[in-house]
Amino acid sequence: MSTKKSSWKDSIQIFGRSLLLPIALLAPIGMVMGICSAMGQSYMIEKFPFLGNEILKLVLSSLQTITSIVFNNIPLLFAMGVAQGMAKNEKGIAVFSSAVGYLTLNVVMSVYLKATGTMADAAVAAQVGQGTVLGIQTLKIEALGGLISGLVAAKVADRFYRLELPLAFAFFGGKKSIPIITFVCMIPIGLVIPVIWNVLTSFLISISFI
Repeated sequence: MSTKKSSWKDSIQIFGRSLLLPIALLAPIGMVMGICSAMGQSYMIEKFPFLGNEILKLVLSSLQTITSIVFNNIPLLFAMGVAQGMAKNEKGIAVFSSAVGYLTLNVVMSVYLKATGTMADAAVAAQVGQGTVLGIQTLKIEALGGLISGLVAAKVADRFYRLELPLAFAFFGGKKSIPIITFVCMIPIGLVIPVIWNVLTSFLISISFI
């Protein structure tokens, strides 16, 4: 029993450390983004007139746009960070597979929304928890999607990196099987998450009067 507890505790610690890589990126990028945003505010320009210079304003707005790409793709960064941290074998393949898994998850949820007639118009998508992710209108489950994709990819990498297939399919064995199996695993997950998400959303709405 104590061995299981120790193993569980170790897994939690490894998971926590795996989040440090994307978080370490977010901290300085967030600082730059925040400073650029603050320096472009009208009250700052009134206090420091040189900030109203057109070239400087262009530089600040450009930096804000460039840094925003990181924050707009936090789930993908978490997927890769978790896969790299949690996988014991073939970390590089696990990271690649996590990106495949994250893309698959979003498109499967999008297909589910279309098939069930619950895809919202783009104008009101945000009100029902939907949005555009990497060009796909889907459920906006934010970092949770990245965490799930990273964990699945890491587990698949550790379990199947030595997979042996019949001679006819031998090319797809071993390391090459990891992204393929991750892709397959994310399909049922992508179909289940919208169901759970709808139940959770309905529950939150029902207690919103609090």
